[in-house]
This record gives sequence, structure tokens and C-alpha cells, in this order.
Amino acid sequence: MIADVREALGVRISDNLQTARVVGIVEGDDDIVALNSLLPSIRPELQPFFDGGELVLDELSGATNLTYKVRLLQGSACKFQCFLDNDSAGKMAIQLAKKNGVIAMKDYTLSTVSGLIEAELEDLYDVKQYRTAFQNAFGVDPSLKTPQGHRKKWSDSMGARFRASGKTWSDEEKAEVKHWLSQEAAERGLTIMDIKRSRPLELFADALLAKLTGN
Repeated sequence: MIADVREALGVRISDNLQTARVVGIVEGDDDIVALNSLLPSIRPELQPFFDGGELVLDELSGATNLTYKVRLLQGSACKFQCFLDNDSAGKMAIQLAKKNGVIAMKDYTLSTVSGLIEAELEDLYDVKQYRTAFQNAFGVDPSLKTPQGHRKKWSDSMGARFRASGKTWSDEEKAEVKHWLSQEAAERGLTIMDIKRSRPLELFADALLAKLTGN
């Protein structure tokens, strides 16, 4: 048992990771909420590993913590796979971790979207699937076209939509909206995905499965 190995090594690790053989490293709690539903929807073979605690998602609380998190997991006899936003913070964290020799090319996937310079997990969703519920919750059309939001990542383009709709947009409001959308993703599962943008999550799911099965 992996927990016995860690005990023999004298390794201390958080309770939720005690039985984990592979940890999916993501940026925040909202990503965990969404991906705990989306990943086994994309690859049903992952569900038994989630159920048995062999696969666990863990958050960074900021991409800058990536090197520290990976070193912690490496010291606990645990494999890992990263899924980060394709933005300046995510890419800088990857480059720093590679420079420090703690990750390789095979150990990460970024949320890339064709046509967007930067992208987040939320950019992989099909806005048509949550548009009505979003409008009812916030009074803003999440598909509204704005010059300020053109080709921007989700947080920036959504901020432009809120301001164009006579709303404020702060870090607190962004966190509230992201949390709401993570709940929607968890409830809707695969139906919320934009099939044309789903490739990054498919790659992440496949990489997790490969490390769990040794393939």
C-alpha cells in the first residue's frame, strides 16, 4: 500500500493524499470541483481510481507554487500530472519548474485554445450550454461580443462583458462567477464542454490514466 510506503519513509502528507498514487495538479479549488466530474466523463476508466483514492486532484493556490508542490509530491513517492492555465502565470510556472529540474515535457498540459493568446479552463466550455442560467444568475450575457474582450482569456473577456453590461468586475466578483461556473460544470459534466476545444482535457485525462496504469 502506498500509505505504508510513506509511513516507512517517514513522509507526512495531507489526509486527502494519503492513498493517492497519482495527483493531478490544478490551479485552484474551483478547478477541482469541475474536473472531478469532467475527467471521468471524458475517460470513464478514471472513475475507479477516483473512487479508490488512488487518483486525487490537488490545487496550487496560484501557479507560482508549482515547483514547491511538485517537490513535495516527489518526496512522498507519488506521481503527478499538471493541468494549468495557458496564460503568463501558468507558462512562467512551467518554465521555472523545468529550470529547477522537477518536471519534464510529459508532466504537464496547458489549457490551449486555437485563436486565443491566453486561455483558462473556462475557455474550454461551450457558452451556449450555460448562457441562460448565467444570465439568470448575474444579469449578464456570457456570449456578449465586446471589443475589449476579443481574443482574451475567459477572465478578461468576462470582465469586459460585465462592464459593458453595467456591472462591476473585481477579484471577488471574478471568484464568485468562477465558483458558480465550476458548480455548473460539475453538474452538467461532459455536456458543458465545447467539443472543438476539449483536446487539452483529453490529453490531461490520458496522461493521468497512463501514469495510473503504467502504460
